[in-house]
Amino acid sequence: GQDPNPMESVLKQERDALIRRCLAELPPVYRAAVILCDIENYSYETMADIMECPVGTVRSRIHQGRRLLRDSFARFEKGVPQ
Repeated sequence: GQDPNPMESVLKQERDALIRRCLAELPPVYRAAVILCDIENYSYETMADIMECPVGTVRSRIHQGRRLLRDSFARFEKGVPQ
């Protein structure tokens, strides 16, 4: 395999750190939903069991969590202070 470009590696580390920072700012129920779905790849049914709520609630929390995450990420990219 070819070694990644050092600049690409640094940018990926910065992006990953930014994603973690934005995730950390989410309210816990939304953070849990996004992590379980997008990082852990659990099914909605399994997530509903873990989060002890209906599947419909899981879906709405994922949707809202992703929207909050996008908004937070956009603020950081523009350099807008919190």
